[in-house]
Amino acid sequence: MRICFLADYQSIHTYKWLKFFVPRNEVHLISLELPGEEAGLTTPEKYAELGIQVHILPRKGIDKLRAPSRVRKMLREIRPDVVHAHYITHYGYLAASSGFHPLVMTAWGTDVLIDARSTFIKRHQVRKALRAADLATCDGENTTKALSELMGGSDRIRKIYFGVDTLKNTPERRVEGFFDKYLKGGKGKTVINIRGFNPVYDPDTFMKAIPPVLDKYPDTVFIMAREGERRKVYEEMAGSMGIVDSVKFIGNISADELPTYLSSADVYVSTSISDSGISASTAEAMAGGTAVVSTDVGDASYWIDDGKNGMIVPKGDYKALSEKILYLISNEGMRKSMGREARITIETRQDYYKEMAKVESLYESLAKKA
Repeated sequence: MRICFLADYQSIHTYKWLKFFVPRNEVHLISLELPGEEAGLTTPEKYAELGIQVHILPRKGIDKLRAPSRVRKMLREIRPDVVHAHYITHYGYLAASSGFHPLVMTAWGTDVLIDARSTFIKRHQVRKALRAADLATCDGENTTKALSELMGGSDRIRKIYFGVDTLKNTPERRVEGFFDKYLKGGKGKTVINIRGFNPVYDPDTFMKAIPPVLDKYPDTVFIMAREGERRKVYEEMAGSMGIVDSVKFIGNISADELPTYLSSADVYVSTSISDSGISASTAEAMAGGTAVVSTDVGDASYWIDDGKNGMIVPKGDYKALSEKILYLISNEGMRKSMGREARITIETRQDYYKEMAKVESLYESLAKKA
């Protein structure tokens, strides 16, 4: 088959999704150009190395208005058997504007849970995109419900998990002493948060939870990954809170290195206020055998049995978050036990290869009908 994706090339999740289809299919990716400060996490060159043909659309000024017509032209030239847009608000709208079928769309969460209920323009984009979709996929009960309301029923919706590569994300990727360069005197525990600085991931709650932990365990180091214009806000916040020596802003982590970062940390934290299903990074940390603490959003409580294979906290509750982190730091046995149980959960219920095989079967079915 010839498959064309419309998605953000910079996202690790886009890269992971596309690479599955390369060995058996001709794969194209149409993506919008990113501002210089955001680029670098996953480059077009990395896709090209896999044999994926990348088509970049400029997005500045008048080019933004020309994007729909350029997508139409590209699709006429590529002539794919199926088009798949990831993230309904931007790429779903562009794909819908092309008039191409069969058309698959995947909701990532914020697009249908927040954007669809925000500004007039975003609501219009989401509704137009979903009206044009032959099929929509998502990975959570909350997103399924939102899609069903927007699409007038569930007959065009399929639940597909993003999946975790359990061969790559394993407890064996843990490297003892991996974070020693950040630790004070080479000792202490590490708490990692890789969700980034977008308000939807609520980094404020994460930051507020740090001082109570340091009061009891001053050698603890908190790792914050990702880039973005709001990173500076939190670097300045760390200074004003007097915790600058305990919070390390490490920038973007490559897809190849990420499993080692997640497995080598003692505790993983997600403070998101909205997720579709369970976040990919939370599931990857669980697969790596790391004890996780997540806010009770999306399907987190479906995947995390509080106190058994991880811990759940109410969103925005920094006191509860500090307590959970303190508990895990002070209870090595429970921390390791939760990590082992978390690994089993992901291994048995969210395997990447099985989920992507389901997607490929959907493509084949839609292509035959078309």
